[in-house]
Amino acid sequence: RDRHSRIAPKLASLAGTYLAEITDGAYDEVLISRDLNVSVRIPEIRRMTDDPERVLSKGTVDQVYFALRLALVQCISENAESVPMLLDDPFANYDDHRLQCAMRLLAKVAERNQVLVFTCREDVARAARSAGAPPLVL
Repeated sequence: RDRHSRIAPKLASLAGTYLAEITDGAYDEVLISRDLNVSVRIPEIRRMTDDPERVLSKGTVDQVYFALRLALVQCISENAESVPMLLDDPFANYDDHRLQCAMRLLAKVAERNQVLVFTCREDVARAARSAGAPPLVL
């Protein structure tokens, strides 16, 4: 309980901030329960849902968990060595606008953490270029 009360609010707050950046403000509140279930505020109904997979689109659910991963990396890196991120095609279910938003956010995270994104998709490479992170083509 003590660990949860210290870590979960900070993790949820960071994740909510990141989710707001990715979704352009459409979603901005995440909660993490003691048993590590994730809840998200649905703006249309002004209520939290503890089953985002059932209520939200696959893309939005992916964005919630991406925001949580980014928040977790930031929390772990806060008082220790910066944790690198290796991401394998994390944007498969994103629309073009949210892909651009996520890539801009990832560029900000890359100022503090090493970030490697592996993809075979040209739209992800274009989004990376526009965020100032030119891809290396292998």
